[in-house]
Amino acid sequence: MHLKIASFDTDKRPFLIAEIGNNHEGDHGRAYELVAAALAAGVDAVKVQVIDPQRLVNAAQAERIAQLSRFALPIEVFGEMSGRTRKGGACFMASAFDVDSLARIAPFCDAIKLASGDLTFDPLLARAANLGQPMVLSTGMARMEEIDHAVGLIERHLPAGTRLDERLALLHCVSLYPTAIEQANLLAMSALRNRFGLTTGYSDHTLGIEAALVALGMGARVIEKHFTLDKATSAFRDH
Repeated sequence: MHLKIASFDTDKRPFLIAEIGNNHEGDHGRAYELVAAALAAGVDAVKVQVIDPQRLVNAAQAERIAQLSRFALPIEVFGEMSGRTRKGGACFMASAFDVDSLARIAPFCDAIKLASGDLTFDPLLARAANLGQPMVLSTGMARMEEIDHAVGLIERHLPAGTRLDERLALLHCVSLYPTAIEQANLLAMSALRNRFGLTTGYSDHTLGIEAALVALGMGARVIEKHFTLDKATSAFRDH
């Protein structure tokens, strides 16, 4: 079997995720512009990050907490982004980094993204699995035994009668921003595919599109790529 997200079948063609992340910087209008730009580019999904800074960042990192607090969007804005995305024919996805944020954003999502940093955050993995929605799990910085643990935990918490291969895709990811192309290590996709028998893909942090194109040639069924309207928007590195 293979992963389906809404009406999209990853077995028929690769699934392209446009990762907005926090490149809206808390500006509602820019958030909607980013959705429109992604749709105009023909992507299959628009993705956001839903962050509660106090529950993600170490309390000692006051500057980081202040930045993420400025970037926060109300749940109503995420709902509007979801509506515009779906009206434009694409899927809406989100990463949430705590259980309460996941509960707030899940009703607006066609699929849930689980970030590399949460491979060992068992309560979040369990809650996401229990929702029964399609999930995409990044594997940056993970040891194979950590991926084994996360996949096994997700499978155990799926709703009764739900197959893991119908609900979970694994993304190879190198957690460097940006990643040098010679460090992309795309053969890791094959290792994941052979070990787990799940839909696999690539979360691409390189500059340009060459690594993503090579990943497609190597069988990636999901590609995730960060994007922005203007790389000179600010000093925020995701641009």
